[in-house]
Amino acid sequence: MKAALECPQKQTLVNRRRSHYNVITMLSLTIFPNNPMKLAIHLSYTFFFLSMIPLLAAESDISIRENSFQSDRPILRAERPFKLEAIIDFDGNIDYELRLTLPEGSTLSGTKRTPSKEGAVETWNVVCHKPGQVEFTLELLLDGKVHQKSTIMQVVMPPRKIEKLDYIPEPKPVKTEMLIGAHNCPLWETERAELWNQVVKKHQERAPALGIYSQDNPELADWETKWAVEHGVSFFIYCWYRTSQGGPITTMFEQSAFDDALFKSRFEKQMKFTIMWENQRRGFAGISDVKDLQENLMPYWIEKFFKRENYLKIDNKPVLFVYQPLDVSTDLGGDDKAKAAFDLMRSMCKEAGFDGLYILGEYRGTDPNHLRRYKNLGLDYVFAYCWYVHNSPPPDVVIEEQMKQIKARQSQRDIIPQIVTFSQAWSGWLDEGTIWKLPPNDFETLLRQGKDFIEQNIPKNELGSKMLILDNWNEWSEGHYLAPYREYGFGYVDAVRRVFSDATEPCDDIIPEDIGLGPYDLPKTMFENRTSWTFRGIDYENWKRQFSPSQDWRVMMHVKDFLNVGKCLTFETTSTDPAIWVHQDRTRAARFEKLIVRMKTNVTKNDMMQFFWKTEQHTEYTEDNSARVSVHPSSDFVDYVLPLKGIPGWQGRVTSLRLDPVSTAGIKVEIEHIRLE
Repeated sequence: MKAALECPQKQTLVNRRRSHYNVITMLSLTIFPNNPMKLAIHLSYTFFFLSMIPLLAAESDISIRENSFQSDRPILRAERPFKLEAIIDFDGNIDYELRLTLPEGSTLSGTKRTPSKEGAVETWNVVCHKPGQVEFTLELLLDGKVHQKSTIMQVVMPPRKIEKLDYIPEPKPVKTEMLIGAHNCPLWETERAELWNQVVKKHQERAPALGIYSQDNPELADWETKWAVEHGVSFFIYCWYRTSQGGPITTMFEQSAFDDALFKSRFEKQMKFTIMWENQRRGFAGISDVKDLQENLMPYWIEKFFKRENYLKIDNKPVLFVYQPLDVSTDLGGDDKAKAAFDLMRSMCKEAGFDGLYILGEYRGTDPNHLRRYKNLGLDYVFAYCWYVHNSPPPDVVIEEQMKQIKARQSQRDIIPQIVTFSQAWSGWLDEGTIWKLPPNDFETLLRQGKDFIEQNIPKNELGSKMLILDNWNEWSEGHYLAPYREYGFGYVDAVRRVFSDATEPCDDIIPEDIGLGPYDLPKTMFENRTSWTFRGIDYENWKRQFSPSQDWRVMMHVKDFLNVGKCLTFETTSTDPAIWVHQDRTRAARFEKLIVRMKTNVTKNDMMQFFWKTEQHTEYTEDNSARVSVHPSSDFVDYVLPLKGIPGWQGRVTSLRLDPVSTAGIKVEIEHIRLE
């Protein structure tokens, strides 16, 4: 390999292997004369079965699986070996080549091919010798022509010798003149692993430095505290979700984020925190009446959160963020009643030994009527969770638009003053609507402009002159995040440190691997493409599933009370065309001959179940791409079998499944499992 790196000409290595395929592998290393450190590696594979089998698919039915081309760790170190991996999906006998282009200062030390059910897994052993932002490109060639190209960007940090330690080194906080807060999204639980699908299935570049983790680990909380306070972020704003109202407090995500992690972490007292009341789900997340507020919600917050030493208090007043203040008005029957409730909350805090309560209301607009209602509710300040910027603009427009909205909001300070928010990016949970991102250098430009604006325009006696908010620390699936991650490493937190802290030197950033800790990833098997579903688990209402992307079955239409009640999936049909659906990650239809649905209903006469699917070739649900089976009255669960083999449309790569369990309104449906066989 060294000879190849030193010689500006093409060299070829031929290797032969045997498995259930016969394989001839050709590896070509191309050195570019004008840039001897840049590598293009060509790998040619000829696949054919040992027995003669007819071609199963057209030659073009081959691809680099979406999001599969990536390194085996989220952040790289120079001089530290790692693996690049890609999954090549194909059917039948296909000859193809792969061309891998590595960045300057890289060494390839070996390759490996592992056959899989869907094609092959390709692996390359690589070392990058130079730190910086790097790019890897993989090209799939058919007949010498580029059929598909995948490019990924990743940070390579400076070289560092691994020094195994028993635990994370003590944080070294930097000082800032302002309190710098960041929204913290506590959704990342083992039981809700599907919330990671946007990263795992589609956006590998977002992989956190901590890996695809479960947040119920105090060690992870300590890593976040260390990275935050060493870069000037002094408090987190945790989303807080109530799941029932009118009685004792029940929540979701709270135990894993607080009880299991933050409250047990060694560095807890070095990081302030506050909560944002996510009260937007009527009937679950708000308050049923004043009694509920007085006897349940406020006592809970005061004892569990406000009285903690590291809960954020200013002027001896706890700081509370409210996501939907107007929903409090709706819950209680009017703005005057909501104002009385907020006043009651302040009084209860005083009775608990505080000097009151700062209440901040979320709003990402500039409508003066909306702001006047906030003032009439008695809110202290308004803030934006994020700034919505239309039309997927470039960074310079994003900066301009955010500053325009911040300035417009400031011109309305006579209505209600603001706490300024700076947003890093946005994509939505399913890459819907406007999508944009500020790279670290542009984010730093926004921060500098924003800091200057705050210093010059917000009165010193207002909280907005002492505190600002960064959006967001770790909203990995919604597309806004500042915590260290694959694409830009520590780029965003380094920008915060440069703009707001008194540090004169760069931070000595470390990752878990540097000290022999981690990895913290959830098992990869949790994210494999599923073709079998058993509806057992914790009891949670459908609204909690609004976050769930891709893999989980979801309501398509004409279904209500969609629940997982611990033993089965249940719902009621509301028309003659009810449907639920689930995404598929290019499932090969030829692998399966039937669908089995174990279901119980309260139908009183014969009905019909219909199963539809979409493929890469047929992107709509149609009668031709469907199967049917009769549903009979029964008080027990029945296995309904829908044959698929032989249906002309059941071929190629399946991208979506749809199940219409019955064709009658008002039917209660219970499903124990759905599986392809």
